[in-house]
This record gives sequence, C-alpha cells and structure tokens, in this order.
Amino acid sequence: NADGSAGQFMKTDGSGNLSFDAAGGGITHARSYRLHSSFTHTGTHTVLTNWEYSDDSSSGHIGSGWALPSSGTFSFPATGIYLVSIQINMSAASGVNNGWAGADLQVTTDNSSYDVVANFLQQVANISDTSYFAGNSAAIIDVTDVSNVKFQIKAFRDSSGGDVTFYGNTSGDSTAVKVIRLGDT
Repeated sequence: NADGSAGQFMKTDGSGNLSFDAAGGGITHARSYRLHSSFTHTGTHTVLTNWEYSDDSSSGHIGSGWALPSSGTFSFPATGIYLVSIQINMSAASGVNNGWAGADLQVTTDNSSYDVVANFLQQVANISDTSYFAGNSAAIIDVTDVSNVKFQIKAFRDSSGGDVTFYGNTSGDSTAVKVIRLGDT
C-alpha cells in the first residue's frame, strides 16, 4: 500500500529509501504490587512476603504472564529491560537511638545468589515519639532469562536500633513496587 495502513509508520534505511512498517515498541508490560498488611521488622534482614496486586478500581496493568511473588520472590513475565521502583513507608517507635532502617532491592541472575542493586536507607536517631519515614529507590534490570532473573525486597534495620514497621494497606499503595518493561533486552 503506497499510503501505508493504520498503525504503520514511515521509516528510512539511511540511504533515502522509504518504507512503511508496523508500529512497534512501547511499553508491553507494567504491574504494581503493594504490601497488603503492615510488617513489624524485629530482625536484621527479612524478605517482605505479604504482597498483593494493586487492585483498586482505578489500578491497571499491561501485559499477561504476571504472578504474585512466591515467598517474596518476584518473577518477570517476559525477557526485556525493566524499571523496578520501590516505595517504602515505615515508622519507628519512640526510644530508638542512633538506629537506621530501610529496604534493599535485590536481584538474582542465577535464581540463587542475590545482589543489592538499589536501596532506601533512613537514619532513625534519638526519637522521643513515633516517627514516620518514606522513600523511593529504583533500578533498571536486564531480564535475559525469566527462569533465572528475579528480585526481592528485603527489609533491614539496625539490630540495636529498635523495631521498625513497614506499612501495608489493602486499599491503597503504601509500601509498593512498580515494574515496567521498557523495551527489548
């Protein structure tokens, strides 16, 4: 068709030759997850496991093949380059002195050993009343094999700094993860 068809674009081969091609690219997969209930962290490093899909009436997702994390381990529905962002909301009770808390975004490429690729860290020092903290972090992950490339969100705190609560909510994103496939690997 000399005029092209709906959904096509004109491209050049770099030598002045023009042709029509089907529109491609764009975001093909996107999903949001959230902690559905709060988690009080009393240890040093713990994988967050109580995730659900963000499923408010206005929430949406793109693509198929998404799964809820298994024991806190997230998988990807297809190979590609993904943006994974974490949103952390937490609090520390009064009496915490010179502590710290946060969350690691950890990735495995062999379905076994994990590497920290991004994190959120908050100093919790000398508080006399409950204090609230929020932060974000993100990483771009190259998913070359959906069987082996996975990620976890691991809560951490100073073992001598006191307990920290990571907030969950079943009716809105408080502590949450957004996963967006940006393009091909």
